[in-house]
Amino acid sequence: MSGALRLLVCAAFALFLPIKGVAQIVTASIPFTYSEIPLLNVTTVNGENPTFTIVKPTDGTTGATINSEYVEGRLIMVLQGDTVYDSGDYVEDTSGVRIKIRGNSTGAYNDQKPYKIKLSKKSDLLLRDRQDYRHKDWALLSLAIGHNSFPNHESDLLNVTGAIVSDIVGMEWTPQWTLVNLVLNGEHKGMYYLTETVEEGDQRVKLDKSGYLIENDKHYWNEDVYFRTEKIHFAQGWTYKYPSPKKVTDETTEHIKSFITDFETALYNGGDVSEYIDIPSFARWLLAQDILGNVDGHGSNMFVAKQDYVPEDPKSSKLRMPVLWDLSGIFTVSDSAWSNQHVWDSFYFPQLLLHDQFVDEYLKAWDEVNPTFLDDFEAAYDQVLEKYEDDFNQCRIYHRRVYPTEAARTMRTQAKEQIKLIEGRMNTMNTLIDDLKKVHASIQSVTATPTQGGRRCVYDLYGRPYGDVDIKSLPRGIYIVSDGLGHSTKVSR
Repeated sequence: MSGALRLLVCAAFALFLPIKGVAQIVTASIPFTYSEIPLLNVTTVNGENPTFTIVKPTDGTTGATINSEYVEGRLIMVLQGDTVYDSGDYVEDTSGVRIKIRGNSTGAYNDQKPYKIKLSKKSDLLLRDRQDYRHKDWALLSLAIGHNSFPNHESDLLNVTGAIVSDIVGMEWTPQWTLVNLVLNGEHKGMYYLTETVEEGDQRVKLDKSGYLIENDKHYWNEDVYFRTEKIHFAQGWTYKYPSPKKVTDETTEHIKSFITDFETALYNGGDVSEYIDIPSFARWLLAQDILGNVDGHGSNMFVAKQDYVPEDPKSSKLRMPVLWDLSGIFTVSDSAWSNQHVWDSFYFPQLLLHDQFVDEYLKAWDEVNPTFLDDFEAAYDQVLEKYEDDFNQCRIYHRRVYPTEAARTMRTQAKEQIKLIEGRMNTMNTLIDDLKKVHASIQSVTATPTQGGRRCVYDLYGRPYGDVDIKSLPRGIYIVSDGLGHSTKVSR
């Protein structure tokens, strides 16, 4: 592609020039012919831009968020100068789109607002030419994420890194994405990630009609429909992605709530958690958080799915964690630490780590991905650079006209930073995993070996004995209590 084409700019406002029954968009001061970065042009009814209000938490809850109402309009996508998608004018359930501001802190405080797009008619905005990729729900995520670990206190590639790690670790589904330029009502809004959202769908989180997709959500209090269970963290609640909150009845809530309650009972009372959860999916979700060094404990978008619910056989399917989402807090814990999900009690993982079956699966997942992880990660970034590097570096010039402090560095420079940080995290993980394996072996040794005289004994996680002491007299931590007959339990204090 010639330099002249790359730098082609035109009129001061978005113009629609009919060509063979569709529209070609020519937009002021931004390129529209880049090979891999489409131009999205959204025009709303009466030129009304989406707005939002900040909503503060009520007593006993945490985390401010936003409310934003959908605005109706039309979306046209241009790629390499050709119109590749046109939603048409808005007609409910027939054509057009609705758009609103999404996110919590990003929606409230980012200069570049993220958006949720809902199509009236299913389509695949990533242009993969398969019917089962069509969906109504899409997101435009802000390019830059504020982050003190990087020069200029921002990074443009955290979403890329999250998607790559998701693939390597073997998550059930990784939302796919592309870079786009957005024009909203004739105003250039910069470069965005156009991505699939976490929804039920044939090529997203696939469920039977009676299944569930729910989120352990710290902003539950701002939803019309939610529920809580006894062992969930005080700041969290369960909200619905599927079925739609409008279709949820008291009976549907009772079904999923009772199943989660039974799981919690098994989890906290030494029962068989494998009857209720797909342990490998939970283990791989946690492993990804640990590799990424995610500081986010309460807001890590903990989505849980259940394939179906058969009242006569509630255990016909298990809870699983199918997807990673929103990783703005990665690379934030200290160089020697697990992710906060590993150690905080905001979800079930600290308690799951008291179950040998879960630890076994976690270590198995690590042993599978570790030998080739860094090579796989670098190879994935090479593919991203091959596809987007030149176009990203051109488009960031225009992005910075709108957001002067963002996109300050080239894509290759930022990719090298991500690779270096992942190398550091993998070094940390090797140390942490070695310690975990030693601890796990010590626990199994304690469990398998009766003590002399069959006396009760308390051990720390490294197998050091404290004798028959009261757990409450020891420092906070996790201990193994042996009854002296070869039976042991883990106790958190």
